[in-house]
Amino acid sequence: MIPWLNFLSLIPATTVTLPLISIAFLRFYNEQDFTLSALSGTVEIEKQTAWLKKHNADLKKINEELKKHNEEQSQSERREIEELRHKNRRLAELQSKLNEILHS
Repeated sequence: MIPWLNFLSLIPATTVTLPLISIAFLRFYNEQDFTLSALSGTVEIEKQTAWLKKHNADLKKINEELKKHNEEQSQSERREIEELRHKNRRLAELQSKLNEILHS
């Protein structure tokens, strides 16, 4: 019976010592010090990198589409401006002819 009592007397010290050692261990070491946990961190970084590359490619595609659309719209606006200028010149010519007819 006495050997079991000696064993049971170790339990309180062990319950304090193991968490203390675990906390100290986790406090002073990071995941790169261990290959298994470093791999999990690397995999997560690779996932994030792949996600960023995918969305970056999507954004580049959208940016190119917007540039193309803006160029088309700009060309369309230039054509409309030229048409308006031509009509304006024509109206100015007609107005000057009308003024000549009215003043003569």
